[in-house]
Amino acid sequence: MNMKKYQAVRTENGEIVERDVKTSDRFSWIDARVRSLKCFGGDWGFEVIEQ
Repeated sequence: MNMKKYQAVRTENGEIVERDVKTSDRFSWIDARVRSLKCFGGDWGFEVIEQ
C-alpha cells in the first residue's frame, strides 16, 4: 500500500521555488500549515508525496 504524505510548497510562475521542511500524512494538518504560511506572503500550496 502506498503511503501518501503532503508537503507545503511555494511557487512562482508555476515552478516550485521552495518546499516546507515539514511533511504530514494528515491533509487537515497540511491545509492549516499552508494557510499559516500564506500569511507571510507568497503563493503557497501543497504537493502529494508518494512513499
